[in-house]
Amino acid sequence: MKSGDDCISIGDQSFHILIVNIFCGPGHGISIGSLGRDGEEVKVENIQVHRANFFGTTNGVRIKTYQVGKGIVHHVGFKNLTFHNVENPIIIDQHYCFDPNGCPDLPTAVHIDDVKFQGAIGTSASEVAMNLNCSKSVPCTNINFKNIRLKPAKSLKRIKSSCNNAYGSNTGTVKPSSCYNVKMFISNNVGAWSRYGEVSTSPPDIEKGHHHHHNKSRPPPPPPQFCPPTPKPWFPWLVPLILLANIAMFVYSMYLNDCPSTIDGALDQCILYHYLKRFSFQPFKENPLIGPTTTTLKQLGALDRNLVVEHHQVWRLLSCMWLHAGVVHLLTNMLSLIFIGIRLEQEFGFLRIGILYVLSGFGGSLLSSLNLDPSERPTISVGASALLTLILIIILNLAFGFLPHVDNSAHIGGFMAGFLLGFILLIRPQFGYVSRKYIPAGYNFKRKPRHKCYQYILWISALLVLLLGYAYGLLNLYGVRPINNNTAL
Repeated sequence: MKSGDDCISIGDQSFHILIVNIFCGPGHGISIGSLGRDGEEVKVENIQVHRANFFGTTNGVRIKTYQVGKGIVHHVGFKNLTFHNVENPIIIDQHYCFDPNGCPDLPTAVHIDDVKFQGAIGTSASEVAMNLNCSKSVPCTNINFKNIRLKPAKSLKRIKSSCNNAYGSNTGTVKPSSCYNVKMFISNNVGAWSRYGEVSTSPPDIEKGHHHHHNKSRPPPPPPQFCPPTPKPWFPWLVPLILLANIAMFVYSMYLNDCPSTIDGALDQCILYHYLKRFSFQPFKENPLIGPTTTTLKQLGALDRNLVVEHHQVWRLLSCMWLHAGVVHLLTNMLSLIFIGIRLEQEFGFLRIGILYVLSGFGGSLLSSLNLDPSERPTISVGASALLTLILIIILNLAFGFLPHVDNSAHIGGFMAGFLLGFILLIRPQFGYVSRKYIPAGYNFKRKPRHKCYQYILWISALLVLLLGYAYGLLNLYGVRPINNNTAL
């Protein structure tokens, strides 16, 4: 379809129109409007454009209205659009006029509501690829962008979007990023809305009588939806650093272990001796998890109740978190860090996840110390299970707990502490909560509380149980011991 003007122009009193499989170019694209040129009340509803292709047009899809007009353009959908070197691919213009100096911002406009742009690809020949130029008095509402992927044409380095007084939401990928948000509302629109879409009677408005009559003849548009900007994910650096630290400690433990020097016989008994030499692993009968000896782990800070209690080496409650009994044990814990820890850090940040990792590891060490019986054969515990929350990983860790050098108590204690800390550190605002800083001054908006009642109850309960658990463990570990009656005075 070639034209010196709009390929398709949709005028006033247009309802229930479906346009499919259009190839437009050259021309001015597909337009709804111009509407309201002489101040008349217009109505356009349920217009759907699907699978439209534009080739070198001056516009893509456009809604254009005059400020002197009134009425509504409602329920419009543009779906599966393709732009080939198109200037102004997406436009909504409530200030359309022929004056080269632009039109003044009037207190009237055609209300544009419920417009969806779903699925658009291609190239823009203008720097502003998405331009939403709406009225301050009657802004555009419920504009939705979904899966928009526009790129600059070869003549441009980048493209952007421009918005004035437009409100809506994004779904999926939107490039260039749509610019409507509450911050824009605050900077361009303070005082323009007072309550539920009513235009405020600010001092510059001297036609109050006409203004009230206008409100009676035409209902005000619905209030804009207050949607704070989507929070950007944190850059995960702490969890990868913990992963590297654990791997480095394991490599160092194998270097310090030096399996060939501990074997009284053929060096072939050390696993992979011909390839790893000094870094080779102890025989399988000594360590089924393919790692160093118990002596080496104890030397590096493995958890030993006798050393923690009798020799006051409290630091072992934390140092054991960075040690692993073998390759199998290391891989199991590191998989949880990769698949769970990194995602949690992106969502909640390094500080919360760092505290969660250390405190849950400490909880595991504390429970492990209480269950290590020094009267039995010498037993140590290593490893941290702060972030092992997947059922499969928990089962694997519990299975490894029945092997030498690995203690199930540490896994269970770490899981319990991490579970409780989740209610304390990873609490999120309830759905629909809007921070006060995103609400413009003068807008009467009833906010939801930040958290629901049950969230506070769970937070307090988890904190009390965690503190009592830590206190109980420390008292049992270092508490007052009964006096031995056989002790000489």
